[in-house]
Amino acid sequence: MSSDSRATIVQITNKTPHPNADTLSIVNVLGDGSEGSGYPVVVKTSAVQIGDLALYVPVDMVCPDRPCFAFLGGREKDRRIEAKRLRGIFSMGLIIPARDLPIVMLEQDLPKFVSQDDFKTLVLIPATGAEVWSAPILAARAEGKVSDRGHFLGMDLTDILGFTKYEPPIQYARSMTGPGGKYIPGDTEFGISSTICPKYTDIENARRWPTAFYEGETVIMTEKVHGANAQFVFSDDRMIVGSHGRFVFPDSAGLWPDLARKYKLADVLRQFPGMALYGEAFGYVQDLRYGLGTDVALSAFDIMDTSEGKYLDHDAFVSMLDAMNDVLATLGGPDQPLVLRVPVLYRGPWLGLAAHKALAEGQSVIGIGTCIREGVVVRPERERVTHGLGRTILKIVGETYLTRYHKARV
Repeated sequence: MSSDSRATIVQITNKTPHPNADTLSIVNVLGDGSEGSGYPVVVKTSAVQIGDLALYVPVDMVCPDRPCFAFLGGREKDRRIEAKRLRGIFSMGLIIPARDLPIVMLEQDLPKFVSQDDFKTLVLIPATGAEVWSAPILAARAEGKVSDRGHFLGMDLTDILGFTKYEPPIQYARSMTGPGGKYIPGDTEFGISSTICPKYTDIENARRWPTAFYEGETVIMTEKVHGANAQFVFSDDRMIVGSHGRFVFPDSAGLWPDLARKYKLADVLRQFPGMALYGEAFGYVQDLRYGLGTDVALSAFDIMDTSEGKYLDHDAFVSMLDAMNDVLATLGGPDQPLVLRVPVLYRGPWLGLAAHKALAEGQSVIGIGTCIREGVVVRPERERVTHGLGRTILKIVGETYLTRYHKARV
């Protein structure tokens, strides 16, 4: 799961007045100080001061139904955090002062946490089990029962407090559930392990990793299509179909099996055994329809050689997909739709996040209708890894997309 799906403790290191509201300020969290990095959040000026610890809740996280978040509303959709423009300023997430949270931590590292109805207190059971107490954070610190406040920095409270990631429902008419449409469990009787068809990379946000690319390094930026992840591979004489490491029977009803049939992927990938094809199912899938109405299409963005566990370099990916489409065209004839490839919007030197952010905005260049662009995905010309990040691939999500409020479908 990417860090955009984790609620973590941050320190407020900057604070600027809101230009259009006397009682509001703007803080930027999880950045490195460079232009374009970090996440801007509009807060009440009185809520936090520089040096304070606070909980940062990213966009599309759903806050737990607890008194601390009651101001958001009682319904789950009210507790979903959305990007907004507040008095004209773009804001990405929610900041909750640490003093309002049930955070108490021992030097022994993370023991067992048990929350109470009063969300401003926490019952802490030390690892030894020898002592149990309940107290507000500041009181516990004053008593010397917790470590220095720096020990909290970066603490992940997603699971402890019960945050969940919002997953938009897939609008495709045919369900993956029902007779023959159930998920195939991984690593069980069907033997589908992570080595046969690995889950696709959780792509991190460039706002958090603005220096992952070297200045001047050749990068490739492709359009980020809004839909549903799809993965296909032919291995051990069988077709494997699914999404994010979850698999369905290839002859069942549902979005992923239907795409496999539409593009004859069982017959195509049989000729490329062990080559896992990753793409985005789009069209009648999410709120952006790309002019496809109730139709769906597949746009490929990566191929992995599962025998080596390595993604192909971009140019090798293009060549491999072309070869797959040649087979598809032979099998299907002149009217056979081919697997699309995510459009390349830029290929050239990395100039810094601020210089490239505008490419995440504007109109999509995929599909047959006018549709806003979700953003871009950035990768190096040749596959490599970055310390702490893993595979070097990042996303830049457009502000227009994030603030669209699920408006018009086109």
